[in-house]
Amino acid sequence: MKIGSIMLVLLVLSLALFSPALAQEGEHCDHEAQTIESLRHCVEHAYAEGHITNIGIYRALAGQLTAAQAAVGRGQTSVAIDLLQAFINTVETQAGRTILEPHAGHLLDHARSVLAALSGQVRAGE
Repeated sequence: MKIGSIMLVLLVLSLALFSPALAQEGEHCDHEAQTIESLRHCVEHAYAEGHITNIGIYRALAGQLTAAQAAVGRGQTSVAIDLLQAFINTVETQAGRTILEPHAGHLLDHARSVLAALSGQVRAGE
C-alpha cells in the first residue's frame, strides 16, 4: 500500500472518529473533497459560525487559499503546495486562540488531505 493511500485511510478514520464534533457543520463542509475550493468553503463556514473569531485571520486564511487556487490554475502546483503549508502553519498557530480548537483540528485534517492530493499530482507528473 502506498503512503498516500495509508494517509487517506488514516484521514477517513480520523474523520469518522471525530464526526460527532464536526456534526455542527452539517452539509456546509464537504469532508471528503480534497480540493482547495472545498477547504475554502470550510473556512468561510467556520467564520460565519464563529469558529474563527478574528476577521484578520479569516481574511489571511481565505487569501492563502485564493492564492493557492490561482497557482493551481496557472499549473504551479508546487507553489500551491507551499501556500497550503503556510495555511496549515497559520491554523496551527491560531488553534485555541482565534480558531476554536476542535475546528482547527478539522481545518488541519482537511488541509492535509488537500495537500496530499496535490502532492500526488506533483509525483504523478514526474
